Amino acid sequence: MKRKKVRIFVYVALALLCTAAIALFISELVTDEDFPAVAMIRTLVILGGAAVTLVRITPRKGLSYYENSYRRELGFAFEWDPSSRRRLLKAIKAYNEDRYEKAALILRDLKHVCRTLEDFRAVQLFTGLVFSDVGELALAAAAYEEAIASGISDSQIYSNLGFVHARNGDQERAVISYRNAIGCNPNNPFAHNNLAQLLCRLGRYEEAIEPAEKALSLNYTMYQAANALALAYRALGDMENSQKYFRIAVMNGSDRESLLKALENVEV
Repeated sequence: MKRKKVRIFVYVALALLCTAAIALFISELVTDEDFPAVAMIRTLVILGGAAVTLVRITPRKGLSYYENSYRRELGFAFEWDPSSRRRLLKAIKAYNEDRYEKAALILRDLKHVCRTLEDFRAVQLFTGLVFSDVGELALAAAAYEEAIASGISDSQIYSNLGFVHARNGDQERAVISYRNAIGCNPNNPFAHNNLAQLLCRLGRYEEAIEPAEKALSLNYTMYQAANALALAYRALGDMENSQKYFRIAVMNGSDRESLLKALENVEV
């Protein structure tokens, strides 16, 4: 969900500008007979102009961008109160900009004004994402579990909970959560894929085939599911199917060398 490429570009560009400014200043001192302060002022003017230009060309994402990008996650949350809906969008924006504390504070306040399950689902979903991203896995799990305990049956929340359990080393609870996610929405390719990936890591290759095939049938470009099938079929001694899904995975963007190495490490 995160959009970090623009920020990375800005940081790199600013670093290059600073390096160029220092080099220019040194060059001015060596080649120019002017007083050093003049060289410094000239360099700062050039650097400032370049920085202003960079800021102007950097795209700024307004709340409407997040409204469209997270339409599925937002659902009908706070449609009864445009002000609260806007605050939720501000929390999502802060989350995407890695301003986790601000996002958490907004979400904490919104939790107290929820009127519907749709409101609560959205708040708990993004609260879980914030805590998960900062490594607070227990708090992330608690946010998702509180949503479920309130009567919310949501595929994404169950799938995210499975991811948190897996990261926390509780693999069996992760399997259960992924299966619950599939039960809520059998057409969620991410839930099927997450289950297949986990089963492969656990060495339960035969079980991994069905969810991986389902994920691929729902989203043929999901190379992670093809990876799982290539690994599972190789472990089961079915080299023909393993090679078939290896080709599909690579065709859809999987790293060829990394997948080959993984296949070599599978015990047949």
